[in-house]
Amino acid sequence: MKSILAAALLLALSLPAAAVDYGEIVLRLAGPDTQGRAVDTDLAAATDYLESQLSGLGDVVHQKVQVDGVTSSNLILLREPAQEGAGWIVVGAHYDHLGLGVPGEPNEGKVHFGADDNASGCAVLVGAASMLLSGPPTDRGLAIVFFTGEERGLLGSREFVASGPVAADEIQAMINIDTVGRLDVGEFSIFGVGTARVFSPALDGLNSVFDLPLQKIDPSSGASDDMAFVEAGIPAMHLFTGARPEYHRPGDTADLLDIDGLALLADFTVELADYLASGETAIDFVAPVAGSALADPERATEQRRRVSLGSIPDFNFTGEGVRISGVLPGSPAAEAGLQEGDLIVAFAGVGVADLTDYSEAMKRCAPGDVVQVDFLREGKAMQVEVTLAERR
Repeated sequence: MKSILAAALLLALSLPAAAVDYGEIVLRLAGPDTQGRAVDTDLAAATDYLESQLSGLGDVVHQKVQVDGVTSSNLILLREPAQEGAGWIVVGAHYDHLGLGVPGEPNEGKVHFGADDNASGCAVLVGAASMLLSGPPTDRGLAIVFFTGEERGLLGSREFVASGPVAADEIQAMINIDTVGRLDVGEFSIFGVGTARVFSPALDGLNSVFDLPLQKIDPSSGASDDMAFVEAGIPAMHLFTGARPEYHRPGDTADLLDIDGLALLADFTVELADYLASGETAIDFVAPVAGSALADPERATEQRRRVSLGSIPDFNFTGEGVRISGVLPGSPAAEAGLQEGDLIVAFAGVGVADLTDYSEAMKRCAPGDVVQVDFLREGKAMQVEVTLAERR
């Protein structure tokens, strides 16, 4: 097998430069004239804009997805495998967001622009797609997918896995790009590294070229479209530069993003996808590690989580429990007195060992439910009751 470092350097020299204006893409999706990319605002306009950016790269396939009773679309570009039977690599990002916010919450009626979440990922994916699809053929096929309905419960990614133009059993790996606009803050995490043995050495090799502040995290975050693939036994990674206090709030605006960082992450994504798309790269799903990132199917009562606590998890925390990195003002978490650094160990009577436990516990709840949150603050066990808000 060729060395990962040599492959990275070869690719950097061989792929054509892409004339992609990352800042313009972010502004068109999340600028001051947009409405938050929900089905009841301007998601259809975002669909049309992204299709216009992709049309020169090949035929764009629309996969219909029902989101809140409205027909939306995954946008898909396909390049067939050069080697018969080699399978496919999926590179994806969701393009929907929260529109005018959540009914009953303090910011209801205000535009939630979603620049970091996830206009940033869309810009990176447009850039990566333009380089990958104009580059040399790869042994494995490439599926570039802009997912709809992520904010409503991974609807687009689950529909792609269930009935997309590429059979799930032919997908060798998936790269998910979600919330990647703040590389300048000095944080770059990749979740799901433990879902395939090849991921960790591949990332080490590539990062010897890029020298990014990379933190490799074995489990999936449980919070984005890569989970739809891992649940189906497909190795998947999630690229992420951290959740900020603006997350899921009107303040997630384009002016806060690191545009140069988006271009750099597009290059990183291209080299990672190209390496995985080589027929020489063996990719095997690691069930035990991946399984630890998944919910027990018997506990998963809803596919979509309907409630919000208003706390921002520390996605880089690898200990037991869910550590809070921030609390949204006016949220149930804020009203209950939860703080940055608190470590949630149980939610609504269910023990919380990781983010997936936390998400699954929330799936059992409905908006308006009053639940107990058990947490540690500086090692001291504490409890509070919270009234859960509706999640969008």
